Amino acid sequence: FSGYKNMIEGVVRDLREYLAKKHSSEVKFVICGGSNLELDIDEIEISEWDDVFKVNLRAMFIICREVSRSMKKMKYGRIVNVSSIAGRHRSISSGIHYVSSKAGVIGLTRQLAFELGRYGINVNAVCPSQTYTKMLSDTMTTQEQEKLASTIPLQRIAGIDEQAGPIMFLCSSIA
Repeated sequence: FSGYKNMIEGVVRDLREYLAKKHSSEVKFVICGGSNLELDIDEIEISEWDDVFKVNLRAMFIICREVSRSMKKMKYGRIVNVSSIAGRHRSISSGIHYVSSKAGVIGLTRQLAFELGRYGINVNAVCPSQTYTKMLSDTMTTQEQEKLASTIPLQRIAGIDEQAGPIMFLCSSIA
């Protein structure tokens, strides 16, 4: 988290350069980020809470703000924010800071859709369930992953490719 400010400033600079070269039909952004610490509420330090919110919500706000400025000028755009089922429900494998930040992503997305729709910009969020990623494998043992899979109707953890299809649809002109 120590290089967070420089990272965000670099992303914003790169976004501005990228958007300056694009035509309206090419402006589609999928914004995802995740930081998760599996801690109970009484174990979470304020700095850890802030760090998770910086990655999961604040960075998303900054990126959405930057891309929406260009999209508004073009009167077109697609933004898909990746939240989590934890933001809609709860989590058996994440801390309250992760769940709260992902709920914030849903609120951010709803408000952005309301504000940007009049400019021809579609803003959506997807809330995938647990997906097999490096973060998941780093934070859960094989036994914990098997237990998690047993709580899912398909009895398995989804792969990243399974999450990509709905996101690609939301980026399309027919969404």
